[in-house]
Amino acid sequence: MLDEIRVRLRKAVVSRLQPERPGRLTKPLRRLADGFFQRVDRKTAIRLQKRHVIRALRHEPKPSRINEYSEASSSGILRYIDQLKGDNMPSREALENWANNYVELWNKGEKEAWVENWQKVAPGAFTMMDPVGTPPKHDFVGCCVEPFDLFQPSTEFRVDPETRFICGNEVAWVMENIFSKDGQKQHMKSIETYIFGDDGSVEIRTHYDVPDASDPISGGLFSEYLPE
Repeated sequence: MLDEIRVRLRKAVVSRLQPERPGRLTKPLRRLADGFFQRVDRKTAIRLQKRHVIRALRHEPKPSRINEYSEASSSGILRYIDQLKGDNMPSREALENWANNYVELWNKGEKEAWVENWQKVAPGAFTMMDPVGTPPKHDFVGCCVEPFDLFQPSTEFRVDPETRFICGNEVAWVMENIFSKDGQKQHMKSIETYIFGDDGSVEIRTHYDVPDASDPISGGLFSEYLPE
């Protein structure tokens, strides 16, 4: 008798676990909370699945700009960078030659060659603050030609190679200006930076203490160069 009861109970439990109709699985589960689920029909299950897909797409990270160009060839990227640089950006070799000739041609008094040396690396617009804090000059003649005529006959340039730096499109150095008058010499150092643009332009910034007008050696030069 007990064995018969056990068999009937076992059949009842198994029937509860079987699908409701032959060939059809039990209903899918929908999660209500942690550890709690509810069986739903197929239509609801599909709707819930679509909802989860939409949520996943909304939170999918957008591709970065780097990924957009990941398929581009390396040669194409290099050509694009060259276009961004422009046609008038001087190379490091060109800036080294310009820096060497800047001092050498000045001290030799070769004005035409000195002007040509400038135009090779900066055929565009000029902006010069000489020194910083004074009104800027913007034309090639006022930035290069006129200062040569004024200062070169009585001024010598020296740049210690250890103080000269070429970084990308910028040049910086410590310039030693040696003024001579009536057998006397005066040494004045200036910190100078030159920023060359891809459009052929250049921005010049110099830093030094302007001599007083009463200075017997260089005072007259700077009174003419920087009138009040």
